[in-house]
Amino acid sequence: MRMWAAFNIGDSKGFGGNAQAALKSIKTPMLLLTVKDDLMISAGEVAFTKSSIPNINHVEMATASGHEACCGGDAEVNKIMNREIAAFLAKVK
Repeated sequence: MRMWAAFNIGDSKGFGGNAQAALKSIKTPMLLLTVKDDLMISAGEVAFTKSSIPNINHVEMATASGHEACCGGDAEVNKIMNREIAAFLAKVK
């Protein structure tokens, strides 16, 4: 958890601590799957990421399981994630 909380992609070589510049440099298509009302990843972090990565597809899912949904906490969310990942991979082949 400490590593996750302390990590700053802006610290990557060449960005001088500027996370937005580092995210804007991503050229490959990206898929961002998030959970609405996630208590670990804030809406602000999601908005910052979405606005910074040029070629991003975002899918927000609603669930009472919160962040745990990505780890099998919600069977319906797992179906959505599987569908969205398969569609994304088919598109970027």
